Amino acid sequence: MENILFQNEVMAVVERQGYVFSRQLFCDSTAVSILPYRQTEQGREYLAQVEICPAHGPNFQRGSIRAGVPRSETPRQCARRELLALGGYSVDENQFQYLGKVRPCKSSDLITHLFAIDVTGLTPQDAADDPLETSMIWLDFRHGVQVSDPIFITAITRLEWLA
Repeated sequence: MENILFQNEVMAVVERQGYVFSRQLFCDSTAVSILPYRQTEQGREYLAQVEICPAHGPNFQRGSIRAGVPRSETPRQCARRELLALGGYSVDENQFQYLGKVRPCKSSDLITHLFAIDVTGLTPQDAADDPLETSMIWLDFRHGVQVSDPIFITAITRLEWLA
């Protein structure tokens, strides 16, 4: 049995069998993470989002392009929309390579679907204005696996394992 300790339109704090966790209501606890990559003469590079996450501190950090999946979209539709909005790449949702799903945190019931997309040779459009002031940076494998975002590292590892 669940006990709702707190709830608003975005999230709930739930207690179940003495364990407290969060639930993302706005997206039914379903999210996507997108890993754009490209082939260069030096090898594969991965596009990381650079942003300030207030929960993690005041400094810019590198990580994956992520979003909660609205109830009106599938994970692939959400991935396509977010890649265009944040990365500037317009792709067909069927071009995404599905890398499986992860549960990124034990203090949340969130499920994140991982997608990779090869953008080699594509020219990005201007990305939409983002109120969080994010930017993008290309990273090689060595630098990619050193970011503090475990979802980004998992996506890189799964993509390379499948190659």
